[in-house]
Amino acid sequence: MYLKKFEDTRLPFQYCGITAFKSITLPSIPELFDFFDGVKNKSIIQCFNCSRIASWEHVFFAALHAISSHELGKMISMDLGMEFLLHASGQRQIKVAKSRLGVKEDFTELGLVVIGNDHGMISLQIKDIQFFLKAEEDETLLELTEPKKKQIMADFKIDEKELLAICPSGETQEWQNALLKIVLNRMAMLILDK
Repeated sequence: MYLKKFEDTRLPFQYCGITAFKSITLPSIPELFDFFDGVKNKSIIQCFNCSRIASWEHVFFAALHAISSHELGKMISMDLGMEFLLHASGQRQIKVAKSRLGVKEDFTELGLVVIGNDHGMISLQIKDIQFFLKAEEDETLLELTEPKKKQIMADFKIDEKELLAICPSGETQEWQNALLKIVLNRMAMLILDK
């Protein structure tokens, strides 16, 4: 689990817990969200399709942008969890964000973000959700891999020329860093477009 602190102390939330699970037993989606409601205790809990995420940083900055949008009165959605999905997907359309990053009942893997003020509570909430899903925590699901590359490039409308302009060598570590930078830039543009 990644547990990160937001540097801006003016934000209503101070911490962000990020992880991913594999080998999950997913109940119906309404049951999953009912469980989230039971454990959230003033936190924001959102799950997502981790196969379309570039890294834990992608999740962290989507959470930060969602909270900042709320504080600036520029939210697209009425719900911070949905606002997170919008920023993580780089989309202004809820339907598109849900189709890209929303979870489905046949998933065997999912990502999770918990945003709150008590890092101990966030850790406990993540463990409770892991137990509920009968899942194994696996943060490597958040890493940018070759199989994820094409889908993320398509989602964020990034072509090969743009990627090669930033990383001409095409080495793995270099293209991963370049692609992450482009994704974070696209997400930042969403907040500026409002």
